Amino acid sequence: MARGLALNAARRARVLRQTPTWSDLDAIALIYLERERATAETGAEYHVDHIVPLRGALVSGLHVAENLRVVRAEVNRHKSNQFKPGEFQCSI
Repeated sequence: MARGLALNAARRARVLRQTPTWSDLDAIALIYLERERATAETGAEYHVDHIVPLRGALVSGLHVAENLRVVRAEVNRHKSNQFKPGEFQCSI
């Protein structure tokens, strides 16, 4: 249990460090609300995925709305911390 708490604290700290001051926090909140709506509406579990992972082997992304998307939980678990250039479309 203590290990789980430590991992959660480390992730929260990483998200805070990788959220720039210019980030649109309202847009980020809307994405998390969309995840909740999709989960409630379908009964399937949805996650908010960082398209470019916060801690990837190739590159690390930012916690900004443009780097977030709502996906089924199994898709996010399968992707893990991977990023393959050309596989994902950037909305910027």
